[in-house]
Amino acid sequence: MIAVGILLLTSSLMTSVRAIDPHTDEVTDFGVVQFMLGTLVLLTLPWYRRLPSLLLCAGAANALIVQADPLVLAVGLTVWMARARQRWHGAVAAAGVAAILANAAIHLNALRGGPTRTTSAQASCWSPRWP
Repeated sequence: MIAVGILLLTSSLMTSVRAIDPHTDEVTDFGVVQFMLGTLVLLTLPWYRRLPSLLLCAGAANALIVQADPLVLAVGLTVWMARARQRWHGAVAAAGVAAILANAAIHLNALRGGPTRTTSAQASCWSPRWP
């Protein structure tokens, strides 16, 4: 699950406007910090059976504050919903699903309206980049 999480984390950072510089297509300092925090959140995955609330909290922070992938939140929600016995457990699960949908909306909005990136053919001698 951690290996898949790293792949999802990398792909989610590609849609972050602040993680990649649109002019050079290099990872910014914010992108490095965002990847580091997302990787630290992925390290909570081994505790999904014992502490699903830890995964809920870390995954929600990762999805909404860091704006990385919501995989940890989804794993925590799966265990949380399987163990739900009281009514307020359903409310927590609904809030988690809403956080996943909000994260998806953030990334879809970034894909649709993000800054345009130049390809290497467009950035040739016809349109030089000045420092």
